[in-house]
Amino acid sequence: MPIYLYVKTHNQTGLKYLGKTTESDPHLYPGSGVYWTQHLKQHGKDFSTQILLETEDPEEIKTVGQYYSKLWNVVDSDEWANLQPEEGQGFVSGSYHHSKRPGYINPAKTKENRERARQRMLAMGDKHVSKTQKFKDNMSGNRNPAHLPHVKERMTKHNPRLLEHNRELWRQKFLNDNPMNHPEVVEKITGKNHYLHDPTIRQWFNRDTGEKVFMTRDELARYYKLNHGDVGRVIYGKRTHTKGWMLIK
Repeated sequence: MPIYLYVKTHNQTGLKYLGKTTESDPHLYPGSGVYWTQHLKQHGKDFSTQILLETEDPEEIKTVGQYYSKLWNVVDSDEWANLQPEEGQGFVSGSYHHSKRPGYINPAKTKENRERARQRMLAMGDKHVSKTQKFKDNMSGNRNPAHLPHVKERMTKHNPRLLEHNRELWRQKFLNDNPMNHPEVVEKITGKNHYLHDPTIRQWFNRDTGEKVFMTRDELARYYKLNHGDVGRVIYGKRTHTKGWMLIK
């Protein structure tokens, strides 16, 4: 199985990370460093990958990793996201993994390294803001050019829909242009002309007021301002009453 020693560089912030992986495509692999993964979450997974070494020998990865870790000072340099030297630690697993050794302390969880990672994150957040975030900041709130008085005036002048006195005209135009609002159409789809119209006269009783009436389904719903669907549910036995009105069979 090939092992890759790589350098990841964030294209937006310039932060680098030295690592190794056994993934089949090291260019798509984002990396697994604690500080590096936090940086990707904050600034996005926009990075490039440089392969330093491809080998099947873990000892070679360890030797070359130690060399570059020391050469570039990846632990102490603010240009790098590494919290410990890259020595191929992640390749060994199970009971032989270095984290299983007695007295092992994860360097990423030490107080000193955690504080250094926090300070790096704060510094990177101040110095390097992604282009998307810069755009959002420049376009939010009062910074949005559309909120400037002269821009709003020009937009209103060239967009009649934004004029206060034209809003009612637009509303009326919409109502008049909607064929469903034309009287002849309304007449064809309401009341007795509706294809679901039920002409059956039924006896209704209001259990709250004691009132009894003989009405069709539509008449009861319109006269007493009931939900037409609820009246139908009473007729078909799906509910016992609607606002006190019950069907006498």
